[in-house]
Amino acid sequence: MLTKYVSGILSPLVGNIDSFIKDSKHFVDLIKDDKYEPKDMTVSFDVISLFTKIPLNEAIEVVKGVTDPLTAKLVEICLRSTFFSF
Repeated sequence: MLTKYVSGILSPLVGNIDSFIKDSKHFVDLIKDDKYEPKDMTVSFDVISLFTKIPLNEAIEVVKGVTDPLTAKLVEICLRSTFFSF
């Protein structure tokens, strides 16, 4: 299956950026030593249907920047051939 093949190529790239947060525990570990003022507030957002909200053109451009042209094309085929595409 093409998506499984592409996933195998992209999986090692996940988590290699500073803004990556794996889960709630990872987030807590990242901020546990931060100092906050009494007026500071922590806010949490619950994201619904995140996959369907990703702009496909931007996602494809990001993949083009971190992979080779063939992989980027395969990712584009996968993204544009799902029922989530708009």
